[in-house]
Amino acid sequence: MEKKNPEVESRVKIYLIIFAILLAAITAVLVIRGKSSGGTEQSKTVEEKVYTPTFMMFVTKDDAGYDDYMAVIKEVEAEYEGKVNFEITDIEEESEAKQNFGDIIALGTPTLIMLNTKNEPCAFVGKCVDKQQMTDTIEAALVE
Repeated sequence: MEKKNPEVESRVKIYLIIFAILLAAITAVLVIRGKSSGGTEQSKTVEEKVYTPTFMMFVTKDDAGYDDYMAVIKEVEAEYEGKVNFEITDIEEESEAKQNFGDIIALGTPTLIMLNTKNEPCAFVGKCVDKQQMTDTIEAALVE
């Protein structure tokens, strides 16, 4: 009879949760993209459209360190002005955000979702408050 390793089981559960969150993020982006295009199929061209990467951050003023990480976000936003769209959403003020991204932000805020130049989710970072982590995520999205 094999003994189950609780540490391995815990890691597997974490990986499954992360997978589910990423799947939910991709689904939410596709739903939003469908709403913005009116749900109509657009003709495909030979060249793929290049989008401006989007930095989506879900926050709440109830977070410990809210003012500190918002200052970091503003600093990063200034550094990437014109290269990246920044969408900072207070989930307490935007009920639609909770509906569309509830599975993702259920793990806590601040939560970062990065969309690349193909307008596809390329990163998901929970509890993202570190400037280096933010800029690394943006740089990766700029080259995709």
